[in-house]
Amino acid sequence: VDGSGNTFTCSFNVTINDNQFPVLIGCPADITVASGQSCDVSVNWVTPTANDNCPGVQLTTTHPSGSLFGAGTTVVTYSATDNSGNMTACSFTVTVVDGNAPVAPVLADVYNSCQVNSLPSPVADDICSGEIIGTTTTVFPITTVGVTPVVWTFNDGSGNTTTAIQYVYIDGDIDAGVTEVNDLTLMANNSNATYQWINCDTNEPIAGATSQTFVASVNGSYAVIVTENGCPAETSDCFYIKNVGISDVTLNNLSIYPNPSVGGIFSISYSGTIDKIEIVDMIGRVIAVETNLVNGTVNGSELASGKYFVRVYTEGTSIAKEVIVNN
Repeated sequence: VDGSGNTFTCSFNVTINDNQFPVLIGCPADITVASGQSCDVSVNWVTPTANDNCPGVQLTTTHPSGSLFGAGTTVVTYSATDNSGNMTACSFTVTVVDGNAPVAPVLADVYNSCQVNSLPSPVADDICSGEIIGTTTTVFPITTVGVTPVVWTFNDGSGNTTTAIQYVYIDGDIDAGVTEVNDLTLMANNSNATYQWINCDTNEPIAGATSQTFVASVNGSYAVIVTENGCPAETSDCFYIKNVGISDVTLNNLSIYPNPSVGGIFSISYSGTIDKIEIVDMIGRVIAVETNLVNGTVNGSELASGKYFVRVYTEGTSIAKEVIVNN
């Protein structure tokens, strides 16, 4: 300012640059703990502190003390950041050692006549790894007569293993027994095989008779050849069927004849009024055929040969009878 009141002003900036990084004090060393009854473990430590030449330093972490840790190794990081963006970090590891072995299942024994081609892989439960599929070094198929122990191993990937033994019994015998279900029906007792029914009089196979159950369409002597994996085929005793063609007995004043039918045509005799007639196959499907409610005739000439049910509806009730169609 001069004596005449004239003034002049100048200015400049003073900038303070904080280039000093915060200091972390007391960063924990690596920690190793063992898992107990639970795979997740709560781990505690002394939280480090942060110092800085300027106020306002912020301390953050990926996992605070007391956090839950699963099996394996986890890196824990602490970061100290001041208001100028200077950051210092330290890290340590928390390792949870899985000391729990998988719980192996109790395995059922396996019985077969001649051969076991494979077994379903069993599953063990593990606290940390969940379900673990078992493995075995047993070579399949198993054909040795007697008892073969199959050792299953369950490895949780953390060094813990458990084993379970499954016993396979091979007796070398095939069941070729036959049960007489009724006057016309034979059934092989072995439900784990393939079948071929034969005419014992000619020793020839019966075309299409490859089911466990056989219904005779003509009188004769019949047997079944039973084949099971790894076993020689066995032939059953012969069974004589003599009641084919005999009229059905009366049931509640109702009879069906002839049974087996001739060319798929048969008649229903009933003293009352027939309201409806249905033909049902052996898996429960209703088959559309020509029926006459007045004279009780059924035209099954287009049906495949085999066993069916005739369901007769009359006077508020229904009666089901087996019939044999022989086309």
